[in-house]
Amino acid sequence: MKLRFGDFVRTKKDCGDSRAGCDAMVVDNFDDENGQEVALTFGCDRYNTIQRVQCVGPELWNKSELDLETVY
Repeated sequence: MKLRFGDFVRTKKDCGDSRAGCDAMVVDNFDDENGQEVALTFGCDRYNTIQRVQCVGPELWNKSELDLETVY
């Protein structure tokens, strides 16, 4: 699945990160040979509610760590 700039997607609850189960906004979708990496930012969720998570700028995430059924 190709994620687009501005899409929101939720991290999997078992991804092993402090932001497990949080929303993130797609800021870049890297077209590597497998199309598996995406740059995300955290802060506000898809309803513009502030999430209590640290956000230091775009982060590279693997799509296997994301719940792709939650794309909005």
